[in-house]
Amino acid sequence: MYYFDFNTERCKSIFNEWLAAEINGMFGSQAQAASEQIQGHRYDESVMAMCLYRNGSEPVNRQDAQYNDSDNSLLIKKHFK
Repeated sequence: MYYFDFNTERCKSIFNEWLAAEINGMFGSQAQAASEQIQGHRYDESVMAMCLYRNGSEPVNRQDAQYNDSDNSLLIKKHFK
């Protein structure tokens, strides 16, 4: 679930870019995923992260997110504020 505050220009820009990505097929479809035409999952979240970053949002550090908070993590997932 996503929450959008449409009273801010940044939020409007993020939403509009994300919507355009969906319209242009960047999320992929269930059929494509089932036939292995695209690899991965949560395509909307990947596109959302890109839209957030491209519109000036920055990921919070891992200590604040309290997710994968280890120097030895194989993967560090970054969360946006």
